[in-house]
Amino acid sequence: MPDLMGKLMRFSNLIRRVFVGAARALVPAASFAGVFVSVTIAPPVLPVYTQPICPGEEYLWTPGYWAYDDEGYYWVPSVLVRPPQVGLLLDAGLVGWDGGVYVFNPGYWGSRMLASMAE
Repeated sequence: MPDLMGKLMRFSNLIRRVFVGAARALVPAASFAGVFVSVTIAPPVLPVYTQPICPGEEYLWTPGYWAYDDEGYYWVPSVLVRPPQVGLLLDAGLVGWDGGVYVFNPGYWGSRMLASMAE
């Protein structure tokens, strides 16, 4: 059973890395194109869950978040991941109110964390 858990964690990390890599590749293109998602309906309440035991000191907890698509809001689950580079911190994505609509601000890995969407 422990071997299965290890395989699942590695698979989960692989999926997360592919997702983060794809998102990082698309962010510059989206920002130049002016593409963003905004809605007037607030996201659901954040679910309450227990963080699993960390498999090692090099892992960081990346919180889950509500994302939005044509079908409405959907939950992107939390996961434990290794930063892409030593010393980087995750500035987690969030949904914020801006100009009369809810806007998703994607998270990113950086050397510091910003406190708000305005920065």
